[in-house]
Amino acid sequence: MYNYRSWLPNQPDNNKKEEHCGELSCIEKFIKWNDSNCKLVKHYVCKYKP
Repeated sequence: MYNYRSWLPNQPDNNKKEEHCGELSCIEKFIKWNDSNCKLVKHYVCKYKP
């Protein structure tokens, strides 16, 4: 079972009780997670090589 967790500070916070999806944060070179609203349309990355 995959059990890796690397959240941004103070995340997940479920802001306004509307953040039920996860995203990789570009602020942290795509290695830290943030919770996000699932209704937001965002770009995606299939493969990232630093």
